[in-house]
Amino acid sequence: MSPGKSPPRGEIPPDPVLDRQRQAAWRERSVERMRASREQRLTRLARKRVALERARADYRTIDTGDVPEIRILPGFIRLSTMRLRDSADAWPDESLAVDAGPDYRDRQAAEVASRPPATRLVHRRSNALAFYLTAVYVAHLRADPARPGMRPVFVNDLANLRGRPETGPAWASLAALTAPRGPRARRAQVHRALDVLEAAGLVALHPPGTRYRYEQWQLLQEDGSGLRYRVPPERSPTGLRLPAAFFWNGWHLVLEPAELVMLLAVLDQQWRLNYDSAQSGPSRATVALPRTVRWGRYGISGEVYLHAQQLVEFGLLEFYDPMPQRRRGKLPAQGSEANPSREDSDAEADGGVRNGQPPPKEPYQFGPVAPSTFDRDPVTVVTDTLTAYPIPSRLQDDEDLLWS
Repeated sequence: MSPGKSPPRGEIPPDPVLDRQRQAAWRERSVERMRASREQRLTRLARKRVALERARADYRTIDTGDVPEIRILPGFIRLSTMRLRDSADAWPDESLAVDAGPDYRDRQAAEVASRPPATRLVHRRSNALAFYLTAVYVAHLRADPARPGMRPVFVNDLANLRGRPETGPAWASLAALTAPRGPRARRAQVHRALDVLEAAGLVALHPPGTRYRYEQWQLLQEDGSGLRYRVPPERSPTGLRLPAAFFWNGWHLVLEPAELVMLLAVLDQQWRLNYDSAQSGPSRATVALPRTVRWGRYGISGEVYLHAQQLVEFGLLEFYDPMPQRRRGKLPAQGSEANPSREDSDAEADGGVRNGQPPPKEPYQFGPVAPSTFDRDPVTVVTDTLTAYPIPSRLQDDEDLLWS
């Protein structure tokens, strides 16, 4: 309603004081949820510390230092064909409310199934993504060095629960699984992770009903093609290259699944815009992930996108705001986190006024950090950061809460 105009007959005019009170109450609840989330993460990390030390000790028995990087096919994180919205007014992942109707589960399942393999694994909390990245790391270490230029098929001869001198550590230890109640609970953890990975087309298990269905499972290609896993060659045209120190120190076991997905997406986008021969233009130290791109190509929802700021806090991503005068993180008036970045890649190119509206906000930009950053101990980095900032650092100004 324009200033000076009366509301239509029968409509109750908005109460600005009441609106401010509601927004303040919502801000307070949001901050407390974030504070509780950080406290819970610190508790989980403390409980996992012994398992992490065991995993890193195992890595030091199998990693001789002659594999400098771990290569991941881009199909793991990015779709070759852009996903399209099913509505002009809503983004599918953001419109899936609990009260969406009887077809909610079917719509949600279809949306998740249309994502790249990596972002399918963050739909529900599980160890599956860390487990798969552990397997990719081990596959690189066990590649046949006598066949340079080849892509040897990875043969899994490791046990799930107990390591053997003739083969090596067990997967439960390598993936830092932490079930506290003995072998049966650890076995269940391994089985749950493998079930999720099988559903995503990333491992092959023995047929249902087989006695040893989960033993000697096969690792499959990270692009979900169903082919047996082969280590990408050194000259593989992919920008997803992580220093071996990332795995050696256990970053893939400490970061949250959504943080891992955001890190891989930024690395892929940065390589694609700077080094892909199909692209042109000046090199860029930082790149944007506009909403159409992150949802359409990477399957990243608004909730997952927010984890990029956590990576910035940990020092694992560079951050650049092309619009430094805006207030970062201001809460939406409706108290919804469904629209953390209001830009749209279709409209950001010309920056002009469309339909009488001001130009859209330019998206935030992120960039990779030096490989030596991953030489740090992830447990120390995460613990110190979350302890120093009981709420995200971007919220230290009480006017700022969520990214806009």
